[in-house]
Amino acid sequence: MDTTRKRRRVAVQREAGVLARLLAVSPGALALVTLPLYHGPHADVYRVEVGEMARGRVQAVLGGHPVWAKLEVGRHGLLHVHVLTSAAARADLPQHARCTAVTDPVGLLAYLAKPADARACSWRDQGGRWHRPNAATLHAAATDHAAARLQGRLPRLTWTAYLPRLPRGVSGAA
Repeated sequence: MDTTRKRRRVAVQREAGVLARLLAVSPGALALVTLPLYHGPHADVYRVEVGEMARGRVQAVLGGHPVWAKLEVGRHGLLHVHVLTSAAARADLPQHARCTAVTDPVGLLAYLAKPADARACSWRDQGGRWHRPNAATLHAAATDHAAARLQGRLPRLTWTAYLPRLPRGVSGAA
């Protein structure tokens, strides 16, 4: 198994407990909310201030709802946050937020286990064909990540809020 697929599998396993906690406190179905932040340099995804801004935005929009969130930057520089939450949160969303029902939570976690910088990811075009990042794009993504690490602390790219611990013996509990 190649290292990327192995890392994604480990990430999904790590988040499985979070998924169990989210399902335990979410009445009914789950929803994936995408909150756009702004267009900017891809390297901004690694700035601590951007991470804090993203957490504040999620809190402002979904405060009180249980959430698992991930900060990402798209191929064209759109910084955004993917938020897995209760479907009940749909009523509280602003107009610019995109919300879809989650039919396969484990598959969604596998998808979200990809790198936070889309320049390092394969992508699918409008015709459904998959493309790998070219060497220059992949090098730029790796360089931005390495430069951010050299400057000090990286932001947390995933976080949770309002998720209680599960009692011992419940699947997903530590």
